[in-house]
Amino acid sequence: MKKEIEENENLTAEIKKQLRELIQNNSEIDPKIANELGHISALLEIKQDTSAVFKLTKIIENLLKELYKGEEKIKEIAKLNKRSKPAFADYLEHAKNERYSQTKIIIC
Repeated sequence: MKKEIEENENLTAEIKKQLRELIQNNSEIDPKIANELGHISALLEIKQDTSAVFKLTKIIENLLKELYKGEEKIKEIAKLNKRSKPAFADYLEHAKNERYSQTKIIIC
């Protein structure tokens, strides 16, 4: 999988770096994620960018759902956004807020 990423001439250096990091950080946690990242690399190689982005989005969404499972704040954000259940955008918003909150704590 890493070999496919390195040999893919259609990927920028930054995308290659991020895909390698995703594989490295998630291969022990969930082999299915690492496998999906390999498929994404293959899709990019055959210029199926839209499909690759969609698959990557689903991976990120599932990781966020797992990370924030059971957190009431997610439901509150969904409610504020007039949704009956949390959507991907709500998880992204919560992740962004959490990151800002953690950065603020470190600075203080």
